[in-house]
Amino acid sequence: MKLAIVIPYYKKQFFAQTLDSLKKQTNQRFNIYIGNDASPEDPKDLIQEYLSDRQFEYFEYPTNLGSKNLVEQWERVIDETKGEEWIMILGDDDYLSDNVIESFYSHLKEVDSLNINLIKYAQQLVDDNNKFYSYRTSHPKIYSTVKCYIDRTYGRSRNSISENIFRYTAYKKYKFKKYPLAWPSDDMAWLQFTDFGNFYFIEEATFYIHSGNYNISGKNDKQDIKGYGACLFYKDIFLNYEKHFPKKELFKFLRFYENTSKKYNLPIEINLNKYYLKYGGILPWLLSIRRKLLNN
Repeated sequence: MKLAIVIPYYKKQFFAQTLDSLKKQTNQRFNIYIGNDASPEDPKDLIQEYLSDRQFEYFEYPTNLGSKNLVEQWERVIDETKGEEWIMILGDDDYLSDNVIESFYSHLKEVDSLNINLIKYAQQLVDDNNKFYSYRTSHPKIYSTVKCYIDRTYGRSRNSISENIFRYTAYKKYKFKKYPLAWPSDDMAWLQFTDFGNFYFIEEATFYIHSGNYNISGKNDKQDIKGYGACLFYKDIFLNYEKHFPKKELFKFLRFYENTSKKYNLPIEINLNKYYLKYGGILPWLLSIRRKLLNN
């Protein structure tokens, strides 16, 4: 098998849909690894119902990691895999169109020939009542991860953990950055796993992503923690990866960093004046100095 599907399990509400979508795949050439993050909701009845006719690996962990840092739970289950070349982290509330795995193998030869480390699929958001409420994402077949991230900042695209399949070797090189709530951890992963290069987009299959009041993505709480995660993400961009982004986008990120830090009383861990001068020129630099003087 070339593909491992890793499921960090905690909530049962939509888990039947997740498992049913795996059962219905027209190509069954994948291994399943389910890691129970000390959940109070036992999923074994659903696992037995949907996966009884195939092999899978199921692990019950005694300690919950997801509440501390979701990335640690992702990595704990990935560590259970057995040498598969490609990894999918599938949310326990997300599900796939029937042709996802079929399309993965039908495009794999071209992906390998291009030496690409990340495959991205179309995705569509689903609410708490299982109704679609978003456009279906689309990209060129070969597309820049940097451009895709910039598209997101303008609302022209979306991203989640589930609709991506990545090479294990790229993951092993970088792992996931442990930002608070893992809020932009997947964004940084796709940038790093591709070395800020291209991903391969598969148009004909879809991931359906639940986003509602019961999960981190859909909730509007913990905005200060999410904001801090985003600030740490941009700090990494400024310090280590600025060469991959246009200056106008870096300037936009810098304004977000400053405004978010002030809004939630977060520490400002970079030299704002330096970066305003670098990304925006004299006038933004002077304005940043003026704002600092007025705040003192």
